[in-house]
Amino acid sequence: MGKQPSNKKMKKSQDQKKDETEPGVQVVHESTFLNEDDDDDDKPNSNNSPPQPVVVLMGHSMGAITTLRMALLLPSTVPKRIVLVAPALGLRGKRRRRRQRQMTTSATTQPRRNSNLFRRANQFLTNRLVDPLATYILRRAVGRPGFWRAGLGVAWGDAQRVTAADVLRFQWPAVGRGWEKGLLLFSRAQLQSSRREDMDDDHVLLQKVLCLPNTTVDVIYGELDPVVKPAVIQRFFQPFNETVQLVEMPGLGHDPFEEDVPAFVEVLQKVLNY
Repeated sequence: MGKQPSNKKMKKSQDQKKDETEPGVQVVHESTFLNEDDDDDDKPNSNNSPPQPVVVLMGHSMGAITTLRMALLLPSTVPKRIVLVAPALGLRGKRRRRRQRQMTTSATTQPRRNSNLFRRANQFLTNRLVDPLATYILRRAVGRPGFWRAGLGVAWGDAQRVTAADVLRFQWPAVGRGWEKGLLLFSRAQLQSSRREDMDDDHVLLQKVLCLPNTTVDVIYGELDPVVKPAVIQRFFQPFNETVQLVEMPGLGHDPFEEDVPAFVEVLQKVLNY
């Protein structure tokens, strides 16, 4: 019978094999891939499961409320990056608290029947008078370039930035049939939602989103925004200054992504760490 190689020789041959490994290739010990117990090979390895893709949600102005609600509807296990641009937050809470005080006062001084009659009358006037009149005015106005030039001149930080191409871009999609009704319904849903879970003010809504795991919220706004003034944004997010990043873009107004596209993209990439 041949003489078996000693343990020293076997170890030396293994070392030689390691030396023959191609340069630049990292040798990983098999124990990092194999389970200690071979019987458990069929069990799924949670460590090797691919990470879930990050969902980026963006909302502008009153759309910030919809974006925060959407984040709450997504599974909590989904990582979320939320970017709010010129967010119109902090307005609903005051309106609702004032309405709640009025309802409390009327409940103590007037019969409930009068409150129901007032609600029905208000709904009747809205459906038969306010909405048709607002629809007619919007339909007549949006077809005129002067409407958009004046509106963009007010909303943007610098009216000189508004060009004929900007006016046409806003004017053309607006002539679609029924858009004005959608705008009215959207605005009313944001400011006068009647669902019980929506009665929370915007601070509570934001707090719920920030409590989600793997979720961040960043805010971008223009220095010269006349619609949602920077002071309003800063005051609203002041309680969250340790968790929410505020980025102010100098010389821009309510639509920074329209006013200076390259500058906005650069800021957005920095916010998202791209």
